[in-house]
Amino acid sequence: MRKSILKDREDGRKMNEKRLKGVIIMRRKKLITGLLAGAMVSMISFSAFAGSWQSDANGWWWQNDDGSYPISSWKWIDGNHDNISERYYFDGRGYMLAN
Repeated sequence: MRKSILKDREDGRKMNEKRLKGVIIMRRKKLITGLLAGAMVSMISFSAFAGSWQSDANGWWWQNDDGSYPISSWKWIDGNHDNISERYYFDGRGYMLAN
């Protein structure tokens, strides 16, 4: 009877160890997923603030901080800094197209 009780205790301890390892693995997965998601969000938002709108008699264009501007491409821009980026298309001369 004593051997049976000791065996039951050891089996219970082994099950608790397995359960604890599973909890640790799940917490690590959640932490890694959260860190990766945060990194992705921060990379997306940084590119939206670099630049400013410019205009002349021909229309509007977006000028990046380095002086370059998008040509024949789409660009996500948060020009009014409301933390919501809008998508714009720029023609071959760099002017925003709108209808």
